[in-house]
Amino acid sequence: MFTGPANVGKTTLALDFARALVCSGTPPPCDHCAECRMLLANGHPDVEQVESDDADATDFTALWDTSVADRPSRALRIERVRELIRSCATRPSQARYRVATLDGSMVQDAAASALLKLFEEPGPSTVLLLRANAVEGLPPPIASRCQIVPLRPVPATDIARWLGEADITPDLALDCAGVSGGRPGLALRLAKTPGAMDSLGKQVVTALDLVGADTVARIEQAGIWARNYATTRAAIDLLSLVWRDLMRLAANEEVSVSLRSARPALTDLAGQLDIATLGRQLRAIARASRLLDANVQPRLLLDWLLLQLRGPLPRPLP
Repeated sequence: MFTGPANVGKTTLALDFARALVCSGTPPPCDHCAECRMLLANGHPDVEQVESDDADATDFTALWDTSVADRPSRALRIERVRELIRSCATRPSQARYRVATLDGSMVQDAAASALLKLFEEPGPSTVLLLRANAVEGLPPPIASRCQIVPLRPVPATDIARWLGEADITPDLALDCAGVSGGRPGLALRLAKTPGAMDSLGKQVVTALDLVGADTVARIEQAGIWARNYATTRAAIDLLSLVWRDLMRLAANEEVSVSLRSARPALTDLAGQLDIATLGRQLRAIARASRLLDANVQPRLLLDWLLLQLRGPLPRPLP
C-alpha cells in the first residue's frame, strides 16, 4: 500500500510497479515490450486497474473554483469486488503475475468485508497494489494485511528541474515547486492552470489575516472553506504551507512561498509570533490533516482549527 498526500505520485508509482512485474524486457519496466505497451494503453489482460468514476485528487484551485462539487461517493460496487476476486483467483494468462491496482478510499463497508478473504490469501502469482492518503482512512483489517510504503515529499529543486523539462519557464517552475509541498502532480497542475499562482497568493493573504481576526470572522471563513471535502483539504494544505514558511522566517531561514503578493504579509507576521507558538499551531494543522483523512466532519474540523491559529495576545493597558 502506497501512502502519501494527493498528487505526490502514488498512482504513477503503482503503475510503474505493475509494469515492472509484467514486463518481459530489460531492465523492467522497459516501456517497449508488448506487456508494457498493453499496460500503458490500459489493455493488459493480467492487470486490473480498479478506479472510481470520479477522481477527487484535490489541489489549491478548489479554494476559488466554485464548480467543485462535494466529495463523490467512491464506494466499490460489490459486483466489481466479486469480479476482482474471480480474476485474482486465476493464473495469469501471459505475464508472470496477475496484478490489481486499487484506490484504497474505495475499500469501504461491504467491499472491505468481501475483499478481506482475498487480502488474507492472495493467489501465489497475485500482487495487490493499493493507494491511500493515510493508513487511518482504511479499515484496520485491510491495512494490517498490507506492507506500507510511505511516499515522502520530493525536494523543490527536483520538482523545478522536472517542470523545466516539461517546457515550464524557470521562474514559474520555481514558484510552483516551492508552493507544491513536495508534490510533483500539484506543481504541474498549478503551472498549467492560467492565473493559479495569482489566485493562490490571495488565498495566502486570507490565511494570514485570520491570525488577527476575531472569532466571528474565523467561523465565517471556516464555513467558506468547509463547503465540501475538496476545499477543506485544500485549505488545510494551504495552512500547512503558510505556517511552515512562517516557522522558517521566524528562524531566519529561506522560505518556499515566493508569491510576491504574500511575501510582505508573511514577513510581518513572522516577526510577531514566536517559534513555540508557531510550533503548536503547526502541530494543530498536522492533526487536522490526519483527522480529515479519518473522515472527521469538515466543518467541525475547520471551526476547531481556525480557533487554534490565534496571533499574539494584545498587551494589557498601562
